[in-house]
Amino acid sequence: MNREVTTPTGSVLDKVLTAKAAVETGAFFKSTRSKEPAKRPALDPTIARIAVELTCPENHASDASIEPLLSSLREAASLSCVFVAMFDGRRVRMEKIIAAGITVKNCKPDTLTGAMQPCTAEMLARLAKHQLLDVKDYNSVGPDWDLFSSQVASLNLSSVLVGGINVLGNVQGLMIFGSLLRRSDWDVETRLAMKLMSASYAAGFERHQLLSSQQK
Repeated sequence: MNREVTTPTGSVLDKVLTAKAAVETGAFFKSTRSKEPAKRPALDPTIARIAVELTCPENHASDASIEPLLSSLREAASLSCVFVAMFDGRRVRMEKIIAAGITVKNCKPDTLTGAMQPCTAEMLARLAKHQLLDVKDYNSVGPDWDLFSSQVASLNLSSVLVGGINVLGNVQGLMIFGSLLRRSDWDVETRLAMKLMSASYAAGFERHQLLSSQQK
């Protein structure tokens, strides 16, 4: 079935081009330790496919279309869980949680639906600048992270990496990578994956909102 392509404009186009550039510049090329002369490594087809699919507005019309993409991302990035938490209009509560394929015992992100969103104004400002938040050990973070840490603990996770879903200039949700094991740091590939995937998700979500408003 042929899909009608709508040309994105403004900030939406910027997000799509940013995500596309991250792939094309090798952010998701698998490294090699071969003794042979360095060659341009092969693109991870799963990561590339997920990034492209997340920018498609039609996939954001139903959670059922997003869930398998998050499940595939979890497997491709070797994570314990991946989920998206979208805020309500006032950015006070987590209005919707999208998650799938989580195998961690007692890790149920959907239980956070309706809970207070955990980010302080300073955290949201960092996410709006496309910086990432990470909790390596929720037992050793400062008081500003109390709510965030309690939510991480409730999901039976030891470490999380968080990217912002930046739509129309505001952080309207979070993409969260979770690890059952405590991590001393998140590797470069995983951080790049978060930046690409959160930007791709935001681009597709924003385009879906634009198309929906045009059809009303």
